[in-house]
Formats: sequence, structure tokens, C-alpha cells
Amino acid sequence: FHELMKRLEWGLSFEGGKQQTVTFMTLFRHTLPELYLYLEEEQCAGGPWLTSWLQFLLARELPLPCVLRLWDSYFSLHFGWQPNQSG
Repeated sequence: FHELMKRLEWGLSFEGGKQQTVTFMTLFRHTLPELYLYLEEEQCAGGPWLTSWLQFLLARELPLPCVLRLWDSYFSLHFGWQPNQSG
């Protein structure tokens, strides 16, 4: 938990949040251009929903069991855990 909080500290700062938003929107524009253009037309691309997603790791948007499963996946991938492929 301590390591997670150290990593999140930068993302919760103004500069960190700004950099995360720029990175996300760049990836979003290139990987899902039709959806990106639609959100631009509706004037909601990069809105408050993005800040919430990036700062709270979807904890406000999803039910707790889904959040825990998602976080388990993120953390296991980051720390190199791989499911047993032999089964």
C-alpha cells in the first residue's frame, strides 16, 4: 500500500494530473479516433470524468467488487505475476 501511495502522489499533484491527462488524451485520440471525435463534438472529451478516472482509479464509477478485481489485475501485471499457463 505504501508503494502505491508513493506512485499516486505524483499523479495527484497538479503537474502529474496534467501530464496524465495529456498522455491519456493522446492515446485515446490515436486508438479510438471515432469515439474521440464524438466526445469532442459533444464537448465532453477530457472532462471531469477523466480526472476522476485517473485520480481515483475508477473507484467512484464501479462497484467495489469490480474495483478490487480491476486493481488486482493492475497490480499483478505491474509486479510481474503471470497466471499459470499449464492448466
